[in-house]
This record gives sequence, C-alpha cells and structure tokens, in this order.
Amino acid sequence: MKEKNAKKAAVCAVLAALVWGLAFAFQRMATEYLGPFSFQLGRSIPAALCLGVLAALRAKAGAVPCQPGGEKKMVLGAVICGALLFAASYCQQAGLATTTAGMAGFLTAIYIVLVPVIAAVFLRRKLALPVWLGVALAALGLYFISVAPGSFHIGRGDTLVICCALLFAFHILTVERFIPGNDPVVFSCIQFWTCAALNLVGMMISGENPGPEDFRLCLGSILYVGVVSGAVGYTLQIAAQKAGNTVGVSLLLSLECVFSLLGGALLLGERLSLRQGVGCALIFAAVTLTQLFAGGEEETKHSADPAD
Repeated sequence: MKEKNAKKAAVCAVLAALVWGLAFAFQRMATEYLGPFSFQLGRSIPAALCLGVLAALRAKAGAVPCQPGGEKKMVLGAVICGALLFAASYCQQAGLATTTAGMAGFLTAIYIVLVPVIAAVFLRRKLALPVWLGVALAALGLYFISVAPGSFHIGRGDTLVICCALLFAFHILTVERFIPGNDPVVFSCIQFWTCAALNLVGMMISGENPGPEDFRLCLGSILYVGVVSGAVGYTLQIAAQKAGNTVGVSLLLSLECVFSLLGGALLLGERLSLRQGVGCALIFAAVTLTQLFAGGEEETKHSADPAD
C-alpha cells in the first residue's frame, strides 16, 4: 500500500510540476497582447470558478471550510495571502515581457531558498549549514543568469521576477500562518477572487485598456494558466501531498523550473547560453539542497498559488 501511495504521489507531483512549468511559456505568449493586470484578471477568474466548484464538491463530501467560529480569520487570512499573491503574480507577469520563460522559471524557483532564510530572520528558525550553502549557490546562479559578463547590471525583467520570488516567499510563510484549520481549496478560492478584484483595480488605474479581441487572442493562455495550471495543478498537488512524503513531493514539484526551460524551448524556441545554463544548474542545486535540509518548509508556493 505504501509503495502504491508513493507511486501515486510521484506521478501527481511530476504532472503538477509539468503543467506549472509549461505555464511560463503561455504567460510569455500573453505578454504580446495583454498587460500584466489584464492577463492576471483573466486567469484569476476561471481559476477561482474552478476552485469554487471543487470546494462545493468537497463540501458535499463532508469537508468543512474552517474550524467553528473561524470564518472571519479564514477570510482575513485568505485576503491577505491573496494580496501577496496578486503582487507576486504581477511582478512575474510584468517581468516575462522582457525575460524568457525558462529564465523566469528558474528565477522564480529562488523562493524555495528564500523561505527558510526569511523564516530564520523573522521567525528565529534555525538553518542547517547546507541551506546556507544553497543560498550561496542560488546567488551565484542568479549572477550567471541575470548579469552580463563584465557588468553588474540586472535587466528589468529579471529584477521583477526576483521580486516575485521574494514576494512568493513571504506569501508561503503567510499561508503557513493562516492555513491550519482551514480547507485549502476554499482558502485558495478566496485568494483568487481577491487577486481578480485587485487586478481589476490595477487594470483601471494603470490605463490598460484591452479589447475583446485581445482577450480572444490570449484565450488559450488564459484558460491554460487559469484552469490547467491553476485548478488542475492545484488538485494534483493536493493528491501528491496526501499520498507522499512532504520532502520528496516538494523535490519533485521543484522540477517546475526544469519544465519551464523545456516549455520555453519547445513552444517559444528559446535557447540558453552556456553561462545561463550553468546558472540554472546552480539554482537547481540550491533548490534541491534547501528542500532536503529545510524540510521543504512544509509548503511550496503552490499551496496557495497554482500559478504560475
């Protein structure tokens, strides 16, 4: 039985990593037609609707949204996490306008290294020495990916995606604070409605003025990122975490960055320089070290954001 569960967890985790990794290419395609607020609004609504249906089915099966009397705390927590998710997703989508899908995938993955560091600084959690080595490897990998030889300038797109990784790290720790006792599907559904509302406001304030034709041209990307990467990927993650070991599942989920590279190459024709390839390898090594020795921090970004 344990072996069967382990196989199920591995398959679900790899499939989740695959659909999340490919999402970077679809997000990159969408930058040709929609601004970041418009695209995030478009993808948040179908994700929220799908998660709402899933939450209703779970409720029918006997799942409860939160502990008795904890409704206000759940909604407050989900809204706060949704605001962080909105900011992180905006930075990622805006960054993708000027960086590649593969690079964005690896730069976003740095959040895994940042989570234990932020927890150590703000929550006084102890870090194992290999985690600090992971931090050093991630910093070196970031240098190889984002900084041109003989220069110390980081491009705008890469800078925005690095900010996205930092925001995702804070998002994970905030989810960790609010998720106990709450149904994760209901919690995530509220987050996506929060994201949709904030992106609508951002779209109006920023002056983004997409027309029906722009949304039509991006329909495939919107549905993929909102439904497949969002609702389906999230469900696969839940199944993997229920059936398998947290650290093992987290390591498999971190393959998302590898699949982002493959998706960029296959769908967009992106290619890496040798220097960038070395940077990606260093970041993947940093992610693996962190997951092994920090226990994966129990959650990954997708506990609340199947976003990517």
